[in-house]
Amino acid sequence: MDVCNTVYATGYDEHESADFLHGLNNPIVSDYANRLLAGDWRDWIEDVLGEKSTMKIDVLCANLVDRFKTLKKQGRYIEANQLLVSVYPWEVNGKPHKDEKLNVLIAYNLEYDSQLGYLRREESFDDVCL
Repeated sequence: MDVCNTVYATGYDEHESADFLHGLNNPIVSDYANRLLAGDWRDWIEDVLGEKSTMKIDVLCANLVDRFKTLKKQGRYIEANQLLVSVYPWEVNGKPHKDEKLNVLIAYNLEYDSQLGYLRREESFDDVCL
């Protein structure tokens, strides 16, 4: 506690103060007692932080789904999990698809290239409308 008091003796800087107040005034935090639902679980930190989050999520790029399935089917779980990439939530259009059978988040707007890493795939009209 003494270390925290020393570090923040002059208070937060403007950016830190804004982030603190953003989180503190979020209804999920400020109205916690009324919003609590026993047995319900969700990643409320992401709701509070939104796009300001620096937390990354592990996703499987769309073009690696078949390889992932093959490796898991062969019992090569470590190799399958090495196909996952860490991305910021905002890099995935909308929310990534949770494949319950594979137990993995799939980012359909991302492709993986072994030379370049993950890349955003431009959506076509068919992707959006179909």
